[in-house]
This record gives sequence, structure tokens and C-alpha cells, in this order.
Amino acid sequence: MNVALGFDMFTEHKTIVDGLEVYYRTVGNATKQHLVFLHGWGARSKGPLGSNKVILELSKYFYIVAPEHPGLVRSTPPQEIWGFDEFAHSLHKLLRPLNLQHPIVMGQSFGGGVASAYAKLYPEEIRTLILVDSVTNRRTYNLYRKCFKLWCQLFLFLTASRWSPYN
Repeated sequence: MNVALGFDMFTEHKTIVDGLEVYYRTVGNATKQHLVFLHGWGARSKGPLGSNKVILELSKYFYIVAPEHPGLVRSTPPQEIWGFDEFAHSLHKLLRPLNLQHPIVMGQSFGGGVASAYAKLYPEEIRTLILVDSVTNRRTYNLYRKCFKLWCQLFLFLTASRWSPYN
């Protein structure tokens, strides 16, 4: 699906990576240098802080592939808690069939942590790494997601009890 924005067109894509639906957008001339743009945790495509404006500006000079990380925006969340390495492996599985020619990998905020892990795990696959206001700490899990999963497990345990009025 093409989405008109200014003079350029985003092309929307959806694929399956490790059983998860992953969305990504492309824009620009495919004969230009390829650039993979990895958004941050609070990604929004529209609005004053949205990534569309950044991606459109970059598309004047590069062919852009902008994936949505699993669990963020529209992409399906993983069933377990992922660290940056798992996001990087998933990104590699997404990018491999696209046959990008040594792309520049650009990560903003959380996307910078994914980009750093990708560069560490697949250094031969990229031309350059660009980090913008990047998160690169070694935290292996997301505390919010871990607490959410624990509360869900507790809720399911309590409602499955024979003492629960919900049975």
C-alpha cells in the first residue's frame, strides 16, 4: 500500500518473522545508498515528533527501510521478554530477504540499542552505524513488560482457583 506524503511515497509492507507480524515502510529511490531507520520506543509516524518527517528528509539522499520493532506500533509482540540481541536477530531475519547492499543502520533512542546489537552481531552486513540519542545500556529486559507478565500470571492463577467466583 502506498501512502502519499509530500512528493514522496511510503510503501507499507507486512511480513512474518519467527511467527510474528512485522510491519515496515520503504521510501526513496532503491538505486541510492540503502539506510535502515530504527525508531525509538515511543515511535509515532505522524505529528510534530513523528518519524515520517525525518524519513522523508532522509529519502532525498537514501533508500529507506523503516521497520517497526516487534511489540511496538503495529508489529506483534514476542511471547517472552527480549533484550537488544533478540531484537537484532529478528531485524536480521527481516532484512536478509530484502537484499540490501551494505546499508547504513541508523538507530534513534531504543532503536539505537537495537542498531548497536545488530552491528555487534552482524558487522559484515552493514556499512556504517549511526546512533541518535541512543539507548545502549545492557538492560536485558523491559521492567514494565516483566511486571505486566507477572500480574497477568497472578491474575490467571487467582481466577483459576476453585475459590474464585469467576469459575
